Amino acid sequence: MMKPLAIALSLAVFGVPIAASAQETTRQPMPSAYFALRNQGGAFDFSEADWRIAVSEASERIYWKIGKDPTTMERVAEVAASIEGDPPFAWLFTVNLRPDQAGQFDTLLDTLVASEKPPFDGAETILRAPLCQLIRSAKDADVAVPVYYVATVEGAPERSACYTKVVEHVLDMPAEFQAPPLKQISIDGAALATQALMPGMVVVSNTLIVPDAWTSERQVVPRDSTTFAPGEMIMLHAMLDYVGRDLPGTPLASYEVRLDIELRDAEGNVIGAQNDAMRFTGQPIHSVPIRDDYWRTGVVTGFPLQEPGQYEIRYRLTDLNRPETAGQTEIIKTVLIE
Repeated sequence: MMKPLAIALSLAVFGVPIAASAQETTRQPMPSAYFALRNQGGAFDFSEADWRIAVSEASERIYWKIGKDPTTMERVAEVAASIEGDPPFAWLFTVNLRPDQAGQFDTLLDTLVASEKPPFDGAETILRAPLCQLIRSAKDADVAVPVYYVATVEGAPERSACYTKVVEHVLDMPAEFQAPPLKQISIDGAALATQALMPGMVVVSNTLIVPDAWTSERQVVPRDSTTFAPGEMIMLHAMLDYVGRDLPGTPLASYEVRLDIELRDAEGNVIGAQNDAMRFTGQPIHSVPIRDDYWRTGVVTGFPLQEPGQYEIRYRLTDLNRPETAGQTEIIKTVLIE
């Protein structure tokens, strides 16, 4: 009797595998607010889980990035500055107090702001809630936009509520949260219309490849046989065309493709499956769709099979930026384990 399917997923080098979560398959054209959330490290980091809760409770579409890379944060600001309608933009840092400081929360924060020590010299508190303050830095010649400090208590239930209040405040007061002066970046306004008219995602090429050549040199070396030893890596390389983008035509455009895997025996019986086995996500090679391969994306995945026998592997791919009718395709491979 065949054992249940056990798939140990390997590399996804064109995209980074991310944790499984429910995703919408249709998206609004452009966000109505942008947030760049700067993690400073350790106790001064944002809680991504709490921020996701806050965003999910907002009635508006929110675009946000959390990270330590200043370049990524600056790109969010640049795109926010280039969108018609002047959507609000907030550059957020954190001030996370320890749980044992909760009883003195307002006193400690007010003292910090009143101290006029950098970076709080000239700052003011613009939002107060239980265990929550939003502090705005002073503008000066070296700062294109104010920096906002979200002050709350590390690990407290009020932290998620604080993030929600900050999001609501930015949406309610858009005039106070302006993007920095517009820089010269390339935006293709027709990309959204182009994507809406595209045919469904298709497989341009797919092949089983030599794992060592890929992992060491990123070389696509086709395997000359579909027979594998038990435990040997079965690695698939595929190129997909007409892959949808989130925020297409902007430097923040990204793709997200879900992989489901199904395993069948020689008689066609399903003997195992792994839904949402991997997510491929990343940014297109080109920032705007000025080349024919803008909508093309590569994926790589691999896993071993232990039990001898003939198998049919079905790789189902779903484009999460497009409706299911236009964003699904399947690759089928037959392999022999002996």
